[in-house]
Amino acid sequence: MKIIKTFAFVILVLVVLFGIFLGYFSLTDYNPEERILIFKSDEPDTLNAENLNLSFLCWNIGYENFQLSAIENNYLPDTWSWLYDETIPTNRSLKAPYDPELTSKTILDFYLISPNLKCLGTRTQDLEFENADHQPVFTIVQLVP
Repeated sequence: MKIIKTFAFVILVLVVLFGIFLGYFSLTDYNPEERILIFKSDEPDTLNAENLNLSFLCWNIGYENFQLSAIENNYLPDTWSWLYDETIPTNRSLKAPYDPELTSKTILDFYLISPNLKCLGTRTQDLEFENADHQPVFTIVQLVP
């Protein structure tokens, strides 16, 4: 029994050290020294999804006891940016069939970008939750030289 406890402790220590290693390099090594330009255009793309037909495959895996919690302000350095559309909710409750007047809705979907990217636009396409409990969020980013 003592061998199993020792083995479990060693595994736990290795997992914790790997988590620390992964967290450190996620925050410090996001910016490569060499950048390769893949495509450059004088006319950047715009968010135009009016004639866009989207289809989604989704299923309800049951989040009955799901509770939203705020992300702490010091989660990442201030140079990182959260991108989201404040005007249209992106998620709805699944506790009952969708009713635009009664169903609770919130903004839950977003992008997180590093300092070497600049946001050119972010918006949510309002599909009135026709096929899913989330709505698509579009964004355009530009690599900062």
